Amino acid sequence: MERRFRGRLGILAASAVLAAACGAGDASPPGAGPGGASVRMENFSYAPARLTLPGGSTIVVRNENAATSHTFTVAGSGIDVEVAPLASAEVAIDLPPGRYRFACRFHAAQGMAGTLIVT
Repeated sequence: MERRFRGRLGILAASAVLAAACGAGDASPPGAGPGGASVRMENFSYAPARLTLPGGSTIVVRNENAATSHTFTVAGSGIDVEVAPLASAEVAIDLPPGRYRFACRFHAAQGMAGTLIVT
């Protein structure tokens, strides 16, 4: 019985380490590119609104709206990319480690913003 219990603890511990290493809960979908993520702009929000990734990564930003342009603008960083309706853009994240706010310049007043954490 004790041996089986230890084995389950080992599996749980390994699962927790793997989830932490993969950034569970953050954006890193398949096909986003090496060390990158994918962000959708839908209506007046980003999905996901929180990203954690290493510096030097590339984010693919996709505007899902048919008639509205949006931006992916990281405050104080020089990153400011406008994305036309139903288009996408790749954004290089060459920032030092830290927490950054990103927003749509056109729709920040409607709450279109998020958090970027660079590791």
